[in-house]
Amino acid sequence: EDFVTAENMYKHASGAEKAAGKTWAAQARYMEGELVFRAFEKVSLDVSPKKLSAALKQKAKLLKEAQTIYVSVADFQDQRWGNAALYRVGQIFDGFAESLVNAPVPKNLPQDQQDAYRAALDEYVVQYQGAAVDAYTTGYQIVLKTQNYDEYTAKIRAALGRVARDKFPPELEARTKERTGDRAPAPDLITEVE
Repeated sequence: EDFVTAENMYKHASGAEKAAGKTWAAQARYMEGELVFRAFEKVSLDVSPKKLSAALKQKAKLLKEAQTIYVSVADFQDQRWGNAALYRVGQIFDGFAESLVNAPVPKNLPQDQQDAYRAALDEYVVQYQGAAVDAYTTGYQIVLKTQNYDEYTAKIRAALGRVARDKFPPELEARTKERTGDRAPAPDLITEVE
């Protein structure tokens, strides 16, 4: 509720007040996504075969809802929270694919049904891994275009090195958080000398 209030205050503000509230509104929208993301994480796939379809549908619904919220963070044009949202979208897809890979196959099923169960899950794994690669790639391209490098940029790049090694080999060199050459420093301008 507080997040919605912050966003509404931003939408109804103007001028300097709107500019000053941009970061807070973007953060509020991001946090709304976090609430949906937490609900998404709570839906377990460790269920009986009869309940698997419902659990997958619930997770997919929450994933889509969270994705919509995170993508809308860009509307606030705050680079830090925009990068965080781009990272989280990829992370949601990546995590969903991983949870499908690790989902237990019911032991009480005959072997042929266990194989069919795993094959059905694997179809979703491929779909969501592809979506994760697409989301991370889009996020990384936006970051490169805007030249806004921060901790979320590093997370996006590391994730790409893990899920799309062929296109984005893992970076094995150590870097500081602040990279020299990313942006020239903007020192205070001296206007008067005593």
